Amino acid sequence: MRINLQWRAVSRVDVRLLEPADEADYTALVGRAPGSPFSHTWPYRKALAAGGYGLPMYFGGFIAGRMEAALPAFVLRSELGGVLNSLPLAQSAGDVIVDEALPQDEGHIIAHELRQAVLQYAAANAIDVCVFIAPPFASPAHDQAQPADFSVLRATHVLDLSQPLQLHHAAREAVRKAQKATPTAHVAQTATQARAVWQLYAESMGQLNVVPRAWPFYERLFIEAPDQARFVWCELDGTPTSGLLLLNHSGVVDYHFVGNTALGRTHQTNSWLCLHELQHAQSRGARWWNWGASPTPAVADFKRRWGGTDITYALRGYCTGDVSPWRRLPPAALARHFPDYYVLPYSWLTEPEAP
Repeated sequence: MRINLQWRAVSRVDVRLLEPADEADYTALVGRAPGSPFSHTWPYRKALAAGGYGLPMYFGGFIAGRMEAALPAFVLRSELGGVLNSLPLAQSAGDVIVDEALPQDEGHIIAHELRQAVLQYAAANAIDVCVFIAPPFASPAHDQAQPADFSVLRATHVLDLSQPLQLHHAAREAVRKAQKATPTAHVAQTATQARAVWQLYAESMGQLNVVPRAWPFYERLFIEAPDQARFVWCELDGTPTSGLLLLNHSGVVDYHFVGNTALGRTHQTNSWLCLHELQHAQSRGARWWNWGASPTPAVADFKRRWGGTDITYALRGYCTGDVSPWRRLPPAALARHFPDYYVLPYSWLTEPEAP
């Protein structure tokens, strides 16, 4: 579907909607923006689009014909209206990507113009809410935004891989326990092997009564970016016990999913595999290991056993249409209309009725 968006110029900044022909220039820009997560990449865009997560709307900011910044986004529509996220899915981040070489004042200008272009486009095209999710490692020099209608801070746990690992006692003991069983590590080289890693994750989610994200999304990641979407697993005596998906880009390693069998939990092979991959990431010069947000205190405790620190990143929302009818809905109802999208703060919505 082609969307017509006229070029516009403010000062020296031109903004337009990117097309598939812009992939090479966009990829080069993302490569010039240290700290950009894998979710900024064009292969991730392809995976989201193929998975039915909405319509891609990536805006580019140009100075003298050169792409100096971009804002990746997807739009999802229902009978309620439309929502734009930069980007959808809980572990994604978008917002403005700026060429590191730009002077700070120009970075502020082009970031402002990109966000303004998106908001103006949304208001003119029945998109009622826009949410910009900043990556955890965004440059503070370019992390400026106009006041939002709502703002949320999220926390993630990170390790600075330029420093020696500082495992807490519990993590060291878990690794020692696994080492006694002599696990072996493997990296998926085929889609069949990658799917076996995904199956470990899917079965683990099933035991928690959580619906796993479908395999085709991850298959697309593996096909489009086999060097960046790293599916790894470990075995005990030839039996798979634990698996990880790690998304690598621009010095950032995102811990995306984990799967464990009962045997793996008994022998703590996930801890052993995590240490193996942390050491691998350090050996190739990665800077940050992003554990991601923690859904439960137990998960948060596991991640803190590896040292590191919690950092926050901003989620900013703008209402570009009339969302007053939406605010009368309970959270679950709104989520059914816009699955995998951040729409409005739950505090704005009608609380679910007691059973």
